[in-house]
Amino acid sequence: MRNLEECARFFENLLKECNVEKYAFTLSESESQEFNLENGEFTLLRTVQGNRISLRLISKGRTGTSSGTDLSDEGLQQIINDARMALESAVPDPMWDIAPYEGEAAYIKGCDNPDLEKLFSRTAELKKDIAQDYPLIRLMLLIASQISGRRLYRNSNGTAFDAKYGVYSVSLEFSAGEGTHTTGIDSASFLTDDLSFPFIERASVRQHLSDTSKRLAATAFNGKFTGTVIFTPECLAQFLSMLLGNYASDSVILDGTSLWLDKIGERVASPVLTVSNKPNDPNIVIGEFWTGDGFKSEDIVIIDHGILMTHLLSLYVARKTGRPVTRNTDSALIVNPGESSLDSIIQETSQGILVGDFSGGQPGTNGDFSGVAKNAFLIENGRITNAINETMISGNLGEMFMHIRAISRETVKNGTTVMPYMAVDGIVISGK
Repeated sequence: MRNLEECARFFENLLKECNVEKYAFTLSESESQEFNLENGEFTLLRTVQGNRISLRLISKGRTGTSSGTDLSDEGLQQIINDARMALESAVPDPMWDIAPYEGEAAYIKGCDNPDLEKLFSRTAELKKDIAQDYPLIRLMLLIASQISGRRLYRNSNGTAFDAKYGVYSVSLEFSAGEGTHTTGIDSASFLTDDLSFPFIERASVRQHLSDTSKRLAATAFNGKFTGTVIFTPECLAQFLSMLLGNYASDSVILDGTSLWLDKIGERVASPVLTVSNKPNDPNIVIGEFWTGDGFKSEDIVIIDHGILMTHLLSLYVARKTGRPVTRNTDSALIVNPGESSLDSIIQETSQGILVGDFSGGQPGTNGDFSGVAKNAFLIENGRITNAINETMISGNLGEMFMHIRAISRETVKNGTTVMPYMAVDGIVISGK
């Protein structure tokens, strides 16, 4: 059986014979060793292996893509055949392209010597810690995995990338219960390459467990007011994703509907907000190595003290609109911490809520949003009073990030993002 490098060479030779102008492909292999705990008992230890290849062809202004998992001679030839069929039926557009020559580069990131025995002991320890510290929690599912893999990228301009990685992934689902009274399901997850700390102290696992326990006493919220919303790090990540998608992404720049279309270098948020996308940051366990277009991924600052520094554009949209391409397509978002503690932010909030999750539809073109505030707590006169449910929040994405009252100095690092708490004024809060 061919190894990954041999497979790449074989595939490139096939591509060179198929008479297309340009090609680019990514070839990957991975292995996951996984412990499953379900309803309090370890139920499964398994190893999952996988391979995948994805291909893009460009010729005569047309592009075609295909992907698959069969790396046999016949499977690889079929990948090419499928991409050629897609190419031949595509509408011509001369803006399709791949990145110019980026050289050769090799990457190694994460843990290279997995310790499954330690992973199991930390997982068992987490189960014990939850039972001891949070007796009302009902642990429904816990999955702990060691994932290792390798990815190769090649294109017809001669670029050759090679990345090896290893990471531990932990995710859990749980509710709280007392007698017949239960809460809804909550979850927590993180990535790490270091097993030296108890899992219950990672990311916001302990905070999730504590908040879910308190939600047993949740009451329906009645009334309506305009006040302060404090977003937890996970919820802030949700809203940042919506913000960037609504105002800075490929689709809205291409169709010209973005309200930030001509805002590069201008203020689009409060001066306290700095947002970066940093796949190479040490707090990001496994970031992007290269973009889908074939550029080496670079750390970028998206918003610098409220000033918009860049849109987030693929090579196609950049060429189509005459704007700079973004050499980063990761979601390794990092928000700089503020100067205030979370406690002081709460103490300075006269009327508002703390929101752990948000469920709502896609915001409108102008940024208006409305949805359910989940895992929420009422704040009155500078203190958290009680858990609430059946609560809606609504506002405008652009305006809310202009009206940031405070960002916490505490941050949550879950291996994929680094986020603080953020307090925003002027959000409409209402009973469902």
